[in-house]
Amino acid sequence: MNKFPKTMIFIGIGLMCLGLVTSLFNLPKLLKPFYNKEDVYYEEKIAVYDPMYVSKIAINIKNEPITIISTKEDKIIIHYSIDNEENYSLDLIDGLLKLEKNAEFKLNIGVNLFRINFYNHSPKVIIEVPENIILDYDIKTSNSKINISNLKTGTSKFITSNGRVELNEIISLSNIDVKTSNDIINLNIVESNNLNLNTSNGNVRLINVDVKKVFVKTSNDNIKFENLRSSNISLIIR
Repeated sequence: MNKFPKTMIFIGIGLMCLGLVTSLFNLPKLLKPFYNKEDVYYEEKIAVYDPMYVSKIAINIKNEPITIISTKEDKIIIHYSIDNEENYSLDLIDGLLKLEKNAEFKLNIGVNLFRINFYNHSPKVIIEVPENIILDYDIKTSNSKINISNLKTGTSKFITSNGRVELNEIISLSNIDVKTSNDIINLNIVESNNLNLNTSNGNVRLINVDVKKVFVKTSNDNIKFENLRSSNISLIIR
């Protein structure tokens, strides 16, 4: 006699959970009529620097992909987007070229507690570095991809979360550290002294990599390599 009410209770709880999940996915559509588009605007920015005065580039932002590529131009060119509700700073001090964003999560419905972007703008950072210019890099983002191509580097750190990290055709005169989570680290044609790669729940792929010492760690997934040359290799899956 008691099985029927308990079954109905479980079914009711399941339907409530399903309704809650559906509501969350439809939240942007439901809130859009109350959102004032004029509250937030984006503006594309371009900054140009003489590499003679730059020894290191540091980027510390959130939720934006970062791409760094070589260029035949003789200047360092930074493309980025700003809006009127986030604090950005871009400075060159003592050789350190640094871009930071202090983002707040807001939703404009009377009181600015959260913010949801309903519009088709995808902020990103693109940095062009002259060929054969050797710089140090300290690159950090979150929930986004980092893509580095055709560079000569000194000491480098590339850190994200929930985003892929791609290094293609990189020659490093020092060390490279890469860290992400829930996504892939992919290296193709990379030379370095020391290489330290760390991800969780994601593949690590090394193709045509030549390093003196390499340490690779992942969890719940695979390490794949092809034509890996190193005198000291540590591969950990746990």
